[in-house]
Amino acid sequence: WLFTAGFLAPYIFVIFYELLVSGQYHKAAVDIATTILAIPLTAVFNVSAMPDAMRANGGRGSSFFFDKFWAPLLCLKNSSSGDEEEGAGSSTAGNERYAYWVKHVGNDGLAGAWIFAVVGIIGGIGVLPLVIMHPLSPNAWFLFWSTMPFSVGSVLLVRASYPENMNTSVFFSDDEDEEEGAGTGGESDSNDGEQTPLLS
Repeated sequence: WLFTAGFLAPYIFVIFYELLVSGQYHKAAVDIATTILAIPLTAVFNVSAMPDAMRANGGRGSSFFFDKFWAPLLCLKNSSSGDEEEGAGSSTAGNERYAYWVKHVGNDGLAGAWIFAVVGIIGGIGVLPLVIMHPLSPNAWFLFWSTMPFSVGSVLLVRASYPENMNTSVFFSDDEDEEEGAGTGGESDSNDGEQTPLLS
């Protein structure tokens, strides 16, 4: 909710300023459209963070985005409900296609991370021409350094959202910790009952 509020509050303030103070109605219309588009995108994050949503689908997380939007958009069908008359080859290809998208956007947490990443990458690409064409412009560099951390962070968020990547790092290796854990095997085993699923 803080992420959504942090995104919407400045836009709402700017929209009122453009409408009531500066009279920039065209910019206000663009900002209103951007805000309306962003609300459902950020809502995917909010939904996935709800306790009931995290418990959904046997603990795999809710999948409203995939079930209600992505699967119908790409005409994806559940592998268990494939039509045999379509042929074994097409059925297998359809199952692989369905499994691929389930892996990447099958729950709302991953879907939200990918949406955030796409927006972040587009934003990062969008500010590059400004610093190339105007290398001495403080505004261009300010926009660049205020956007690029979000671009990089959005990609890292996607990576960290996959179950196999949780509690791992791109920049730091866990080899030393694993070796230390192997050297004190009895000690680590005694605390197994206290570990959470994400840390086990």
